[in-house]
Amino acid sequence: MSAAIVSSASRYSTSYLRKRNLLLFLLVAMDWFALDFYSKAYASGFTLGERFAGPFFGSFDFRLVHNTGGAFGAFEGAPLVLGALSVAVCAFVVFYLVKLAPRSSVPMVIGLGLVFAGGLGNMVDRFSYGYVVDFIEPLFIEFPVFNVADIGVTCGLVIVFLTYLLEGKKQADVRLAAEAEQQEGLERPQTTDHEPATEPVPPRRERRIITPPELEDEDDAQ
Repeated sequence: MSAAIVSSASRYSTSYLRKRNLLLFLLVAMDWFALDFYSKAYASGFTLGERFAGPFFGSFDFRLVHNTGGAFGAFEGAPLVLGALSVAVCAFVVFYLVKLAPRSSVPMVIGLGLVFAGGLGNMVDRFSYGYVVDFIEPLFIEFPVFNVADIGVTCGLVIVFLTYLLEGKKQADVRLAAEAEQQEGLERPQTTDHEPATEPVPPRRERRIITPPELEDEDDAQ
């Protein structure tokens, strides 16, 4: 297999990569969860429906909304069911990272960390209040009010999807390179110890010795 195509992660053990990925995962998840938690706590200090900041660049403002549905207002009125779904998603993310794909790349780990943090943030709201605190309101399009956790879930899923596609292409390139080298090895002439592979030697021409006429006369005289 060509060394130029093999991923650098292949040089490390699975145990090392699992520990590295868990550390990175925790850092990303904790930071994003904290950002979501404190932004919701700040927004909750205002009156429901109040615009407390903005508009910013004419694109969005901050207005407090209580969402009893899912991300971006979907599945309205089922907070407990959505909370249970969030638990399942978060559990699967951890199981996938630890057991199914411990050698995941850094972009994949970052994407999974964002998905986990977003799911955890909204799950805490649903079980604590029966609704999710949303406050980011787009102004340039008709779109539900959302929060930092929703951003984490959306961006995380995009990163995971793109990384999956790119890594799949890289693995396909590695497989094709290995098959090409194998095919080249089959086409190369095989040699053994008894029959070394040597190039054919052209036949040697016999050399004729031409005797000068003077020497021929001397031989006849003798």
